[in-house]
Formats: sequence, C-alpha cells, structure tokens
Amino acid sequence: MTDITAKPFDWNDNLSKEALEDFEEIRKDLPYCTCQNIGMALAKLELLEKQGRKVIAGQWIERFDEGDKWYECDQCHTDWGGPVNFCPNCGAKMG
Repeated sequence: MTDITAKPFDWNDNLSKEALEDFEEIRKDLPYCTCQNIGMALAKLELLEKQGRKVIAGQWIERFDEGDKWYECDQCHTDWGGPVNFCPNCGAKMG
C-alpha cells in the first residue's frame, strides 16, 4: 500500500493510479459486491483525471490552462478556478 508519510497527499496527484495499486492488495479480502462498487468508483476517478478535472472543496472542477486565473479564499484558503465570485468551500464573497 501507499506510504502516506513517504509521499504526502496532494489533490494534483493521479489518485486513480495510487488507489488501484492499493486496491489490488486488499480486494481478495472483500466481498464481491464491495469490490465491484470500489472498482467502478476507481474507474470513474481515472476517467475524470484523464479528462483533466480537479477536485476542489470536494467537487470536481474543470482544470484551467496555465494562463487562466486561480483564486484563493482569504478565509479558508481553498483554491479554485473560474468565473465565480464566491468560495465554493465556505461561501465567502470574493472580489
């Protein structure tokens, strides 16, 4: 399994690759339906990552190009990109 102390968690990582490696080690001890549900979720995560989407405040957000602007909330320090003028995490008004 992935050693969290050796490689700290980062939302920008390809989480599906890490999760699939970990899942391979534990799936033999899980019931079939549980394995099927986890497998489907990991497949969806991989698909979303390949589409270039990113998780911000627990939601999948489109990833922007390098030239696009990312914002940081003054209150909760959540990063997000896009034309919204409020933080998607805490709702603070911005700009």
